[in-house]
Amino acid sequence: MKLKNITSLDTSNWRNAEQLIYDVMKLHDFEEIRLSLLQDSDMLKKCLQKDFFTHKDEKKQENVVIDLSLKENLSLRPEGTINLLSNFLNNYDSNKVFKYYYLGNMIRVIDNEIEETYRLGAEIYGDDTIVSDITVIDTSLKLLNSFGFKQTLVEINSFGCEKCTLNLPPAMKNKWQGQVNQKEKSSKLPANYYQDSLSNSNYCNVCQERLHQIRHFLSNLMIKYNYNPDLKRTYNYYNGMVFNLYVKQGDEDILVGGGGRYDHLTKFVTGKEIPSIGFDLNLDIIYDLIKKSNLFPDSGFEFKVFICSESEDLLLNEMQILQELHKKMIYTIQGKVTPDGRKALEIAKEANCSVLIYIDNDSLYNGKVEVFNIPKIHSYHISLDSIIEELEVIKKSAKQLLFL
Repeated sequence: MKLKNITSLDTSNWRNAEQLIYDVMKLHDFEEIRLSLLQDSDMLKKCLQKDFFTHKDEKKQENVVIDLSLKENLSLRPEGTINLLSNFLNNYDSNKVFKYYYLGNMIRVIDNEIEETYRLGAEIYGDDTIVSDITVIDTSLKLLNSFGFKQTLVEINSFGCEKCTLNLPPAMKNKWQGQVNQKEKSSKLPANYYQDSLSNSNYCNVCQERLHQIRHFLSNLMIKYNYNPDLKRTYNYYNGMVFNLYVKQGDEDILVGGGGRYDHLTKFVTGKEIPSIGFDLNLDIIYDLIKKSNLFPDSGFEFKVFICSESEDLLLNEMQILQELHKKMIYTIQGKVTPDGRKALEIAKEANCSVLIYIDNDSLYNGKVEVFNIPKIHSYHISLDSIIEELEVIKKSAKQLLFL
């Protein structure tokens, strides 16, 4: 069982990565949406487990859906596209183009093992031009570049259309003789079912021309790509252009995501003719690569104050000071009662704090607290009403000392 847990040490890096995603997606005019972790089980199975959406070599999809033991027909979310189609396109306006993205945990069964991954999905609806094909590739590559990856690779292919399947080599067609008669073949066989057997010569004229235009656009926009006629996707509900995204690590190309057009799936779910295309990134793999390559940005200077008391009877005073610090948005760590001031200083240093405010009975009796300026290795007493002012001085001095 591979479950997704994030430690406190990693959360700041995840927060930075997510902020970067928000910035890049906003730049490309994608709107964020939040998807439910629960999905309609019947719809998932219709879309993911039906023969015409499953590649003949793809066995992993057979048990991908995890049903919940409830009266309701619910499953855990294995992917986001079907959820989005079921809930966000009810009032689709053909005069508009919709660009959505979502972040979230996906839970599926892979080789009889529950696997939870954190993923980014992005979709464009209502644009059947080459622009949408190029946009999903370009946006996904911009994200990878923003994460700090200098060597990325995109591979493209086409799964063709219904006409392309009727133009397959005779050997492939003969495989279905006796199972599906010629009259039913175009309706029973999916466009992508033989995708690994299609070549440029097997595409219909429309698909050949579109693939040519996509390659022309990518070349002129200086987007490096490889054409791979054997390219496959995890979920084969695609039609038309598909692509995979790789990050190069040494001599290895690591698959981190991909996407493509899925007009047929959209019609199956919504009953509407809606041009649809999108991409997906496995953020767990990307995070591990960023960590391995030490690409996380330096968090820079963070001013933190450690506060603790000599005894429990001083905790009310401690809380009153803490309230004032929080009003000024000063990041404060509250320590346990510590009778020894030297021990409190050690704990404050371990927490990477710049200041220790130590409240002891003798000082408080005189209306003061002890302050340790940790970067300057200096301690002194200040009055209660000057704590905020003194912290601002220490903060400014600590910043200057950091950049000397």
